Amino acid sequence: MGAVIEQVGPELASLVSQLAVTPLPHDKLAEEAAYARSVLARLLDLSLTRQAADLRGRMQRAGEGTPAAQEAFAEMIRLETRRRQLREG
Repeated sequence: MGAVIEQVGPELASLVSQLAVTPLPHDKLAEEAAYARSVLARLLDLSLTRQAADLRGRMQRAGEGTPAAQEAFAEMIRLETRRRQLREG
């Protein structure tokens, strides 16, 4: 497991650890599907959160009111909308 954690980096290390010790629901297909959806949703949420942080940095570097900052802000709104949709199910 250590090699996997090294490969995914610190952002995903705790998730990998959780997955390694979480018993998989193997007796019901519906439970397996729900589990898989929840894991994928969490990974997507982490990815969107990371992208939003990158965009915030881009906006700050671009300077207030610049076209680059406005473009980054519009993209951040799209990311936050997608993240909210994921969390609502």
